[in-house]
Amino acid sequence: MFLLYLSILHLIRSQDLISPVIFFDCKRLILPPLCQCYHSGDESELRCHNIQLNALPKLPNNMRWNALDFSLNNLTSVGSHQFSGIYVEKLDLKLNSIQIIDVSAFEEVQNLKELFINHNQLKEFDPKILISLNISLGKI
Repeated sequence: MFLLYLSILHLIRSQDLISPVIFFDCKRLILPPLCQCYHSGDESELRCHNIQLNALPKLPNNMRWNALDFSLNNLTSVGSHQFSGIYVEKLDLKLNSIQIIDVSAFEEVQNLKELFINHNQLKEFDPKILISLNISLGKI
């Protein structure tokens, strides 16, 4: 039953963290080929959707992202502290082949409001992942 809920999981953060973040210009970032970065005013989005990524790129710390989209790739895991020091409101990891999410993968993520991990191949899901983010399950 729990795996069924994971396939349509939409997480909503219950409390925002406030800390200084850096607004930036996408042209200064080194990104994987075919990733698209959009920046306008204080809004930034990185789309690495359907580009056959096998691993998540290391993103600079203290950057502000409204959305990071790594959906529809070949990702199989989310490693320890993968998004450490990143400010992101929406993180999309759906439609990959993720089997393992390290319990500390999302520790130190700032201001995460939405996390999409549906349509993956998760064998187990440690609830401590949710506790580290201080988020609760949203409406299904």
